[in-house]
Amino acid sequence: MTADQLRTDYFEGLGYTVIRFTNHEVMYYFSGVCERIDEIIASST
Repeated sequence: MTADQLRTDYFEGLGYTVIRFTNHEVMYYFSGVCERIDEIIASST
């Protein structure tokens, strides 16, 4: 199991939702990343 998966499992075990974006997505598509985060938050409430 990778370190990322262990970390994800840990946080999900605490009740958090883990989402991942690449550095490239954050650097070049920041607005899209923010929109996606907003969508995830809206769908969880």
